[in-house]
Amino acid sequence: LDEQSRLTKEIEEKRAHAEEKRSRLAQERYEAEEGQKRIIDRMRYEQEEKVKIVNHLEIL
Repeated sequence: LDEQSRLTKEIEEKRAHAEEKRSRLAQERYEAEEGQKRIIDRMRYEQEEKVKIVNHLEIL
């Protein structure tokens, strides 16, 4: 019975560790995706500003 309890505890610890790792990886993925979105948004904004400047210069 002690051996079975030890094995059960070991399995539960491994399961908890795996869940913690999965959760951490999911958080890292979310943060990476948000970072990419911010970069893309910034690039779009900069491109829009360049177009505005070019249009303004063409008017002059």
